[in-house]
Amino acid sequence: MSKGAAARSALFEAPSWMIALLQKLKAERYALKVSLEQMRKSPMASLVIIFTISLILALPLAGQVFLQQINQLKSFAPNPELTVFLKVGLDTPSLLKLQKRLESIQEIDKIDYQSPEASLASFKEKSEFSEILDLLDTNPMPGIITLTPKKNFDNIESLQSLKAVLFKQPEVDKVNLNLEWIAKLNAISALLKKIMLVVAGFVAFGVCMLLSNTIRLSLEKHREEIFILSMMGATKAFIRRPFFYRIGSYGIISALFATALV
Repeated sequence: MSKGAAARSALFEAPSWMIALLQKLKAERYALKVSLEQMRKSPMASLVIIFTISLILALPLAGQVFLQQINQLKSFAPNPELTVFLKVGLDTPSLLKLQKRLESIQEIDKIDYQSPEASLASFKEKSEFSEILDLLDTNPMPGIITLTPKKNFDNIESLQSLKAVLFKQPEVDKVNLNLEWIAKLNAISALLKKIMLVVAGFVAFGVCMLLSNTIRLSLEKHREEIFILSMMGATKAFIRRPFFYRIGSYGIISALFATALV
C-alpha cells in the first residue's frame, strides 16, 4: 500500500471510542433480541408473570388514587367558621371597637354579627321552653359573631392561632371552632399514607422475589447454553445482559398494565 493510500485510510478510520460505542450498541441490541426471543418461546409463562406483577403494582397505585380523592374532598367541604360569643350586656361602643379590630385581622374574610335580640328570637323558635324566657327581666343571650377565614388560612394551625387571638379580646366570652371534619380527613389521609408505605414495601419485596425466582429458573433452564458461551470466551456481562433485559421488559410491560388497570 502506498503512503498516500495509507494516509487516506488513516484519515477515514473511525476513532477508537466510536468503534467501542458501536460494539456496545451491537451487544445491547443482541441482548434485547435474545430476551424478547426467550419471552416469545414461553408466552404463557411470560403472560402469567406480567399479569401477576401488574396486579401487585396496581395495589399501591389504587391506594394513591384513593388518597387523591380523599384530599379532593377538602375542596367540597364547607368553609370552617369561628363562632365568637360576646359577653352579655356588651354596649355598642365596645362592639364597634371590637368590629374594627376584627376587620384589621388579615386572616378574616367575612364577619357576620347576630344581635342578642336576634339570638333570643332564634332560640325561642327552636326551644320548647320559650315561655320561660319571657319571664326574665333581661335578655340572657349574648351577641354572636361568625367569622369566615380566608382560603389560604383555613388549615388547622392557622385556625387555632386565630382562635387564640380572638379569645384574648376583652369583649369576647367564648370562641368555638369546629374542626371535626378537617381532623377526620387529615386522620384518614395520614392513615392511608402509612398503609400505602407498608403496602409499597411489601409490593417491592414481592416483585423482587418474583423476578429473582423467574431469573433463577431461567438460568437453570439455559444452564448448558451458558456453559457453552463461557467456554467460547463470553464475558459474564455478555451472558447476564439478556436476563437483565428480560427483567426490564417484565417491569415496563407490567407497569403499563397496572396503570391501565387503575
